[in-house]
Amino acid sequence: MESLKRKPEAERATTFGATQTPLGTTRLRLIELVASIFRLDVPKVSLEFANKDLFQTLMDLIVQYEWNNFLHNFVEKIFVSTLENESHELRKKV
Repeated sequence: MESLKRKPEAERATTFGATQTPLGTTRLRLIELVASIFRLDVPKVSLEFANKDLFQTLMDLIVQYEWNNFLHNFVEKIFVSTLENESHELRKKV
């Protein structure tokens, strides 16, 4: 999860004047990969992600990048896949 938390070096000005480091294509694709893994419905793998504080990291990214619709869509898919999973232990992690 460290690769998701690490910030890119360059900051950019937003349309409302604040500077923000971009999420980046690589981190966005990593989150998309995680969403695909959750859709495979392999409870052991999903549970390992959940044990590594994935859900808290995703929520932190949602707050930090509140205008990134791609990120929000992938995170939503991860949460929906988790909540629709039959594993009670995995749903408890959310």
